[in-house]
Amino acid sequence: MTALTREGKWSTDGASIFQSSMIELALLVILILVLVYSITLLRRHAPAPKELMEGLQ
Repeated sequence: MTALTREGKWSTDGASIFQSSMIELALLVILILVLVYSITLLRRHAPAPKELMEGLQ
């Protein structure tokens, strides 16, 4: 599993895997932030329980 050569430089394959992993991590962070923001908006603008019950009848 060693991705470094003896001189301490990244091999081209190791650098490619690292770059892909960092892009994936950044996309996951963005996705989590969007989901948290969406949940916050939904909870903030949710109807009150009384309004919800009146709407069902």
